[in-house]
Amino acid sequence: MTRRPFKARSADGPMMFPALEMHYPRERRITEDPYAIAMLSPGVRVVVRAARWRPLRALIGRSLDRQLPGLWGGMVARKRYADEAVADALEAGIRQFVILGAGFDTRAFRLIAPTGAAAFEVDLPDNVARKRRILQRLFGRVPERVSLVAVDLETDDLAESLARHGFRPDRTTMFILEAVTQYLTDDAAGRLFAFLGEAPARSRLIFTYIDKGFLDGTDLRGWEPAYRKWVEEDQVWRWGLEPAAVGGLLCRHGWIEHEQVGAEEYRARYFLPARRGLIAMDIERFVLAEKAAE
Repeated sequence: MTRRPFKARSADGPMMFPALEMHYPRERRITEDPYAIAMLSPGVRVVVRAARWRPLRALIGRSLDRQLPGLWGGMVARKRYADEAVADALEAGIRQFVILGAGFDTRAFRLIAPTGAAAFEVDLPDNVARKRRILQRLFGRVPERVSLVAVDLETDDLAESLARHGFRPDRTTMFILEAVTQYLTDDAAGRLFAFLGEAPARSRLIFTYIDKGFLDGTDLRGWEPAYRKWVEEDQVWRWGLEPAAVGGLLCRHGWIEHEQVGAEEYRARYFLPARRGLIAMDIERFVLAEKAAE
């Protein structure tokens, strides 16, 4: 059997963490996703179910933090942050959402479609095909108002692919990019932000990025194994930003930066109120922006 490309396989892992969170009492969960476990492969589901036993959960957490400090905390915090940003956009009246690199996330049918808003999930063809099978198993079909759009951002025309699925470029839209940008080449990142620059006024954007200091090897922050594997050996993490450069990039494409959040903000907003001793990875930040009025 041909092994799936890394960019396709990398969509599996993030859903393990919200699935593990469901073993905690509600008031101590960082994120809430009852569908998360259904999105996992059978082997990973077995591990997650076994982790209902608290000592095993603790062992998994300690092991992960030794290898990649803050992985668990960072994964669930960014899920929470994105969910809150989507909820805010829905409350503000936005009714069209584009989730780039959607992977096996459940946000489209868990939060967006039930309100009557349209969600376009964009990902690599392998991931889209697997997601379709999972949704058909869960619901008998792809949920209404959720469109699965197969796109390779390196080679395909995103605007054309979305249009074929009913996306309306003249409508105020929220764009969600969670753990996408680091996989892009400079050319693909340029095309993506040019596309985003065509969004109407009052559209919203959230995206994560990897700190450029990590990608160039000058500030690894305890993530040496990831740097060796994903940057040096496999060369799949390629694009990043310096935090101070984010506002300028957004401004060039007509966006206004509202905030950046990372490890410190996650601790204050999520971990301390839940009385959790989690830390979040310090190499990744989440950005919230709004398209400027014309």
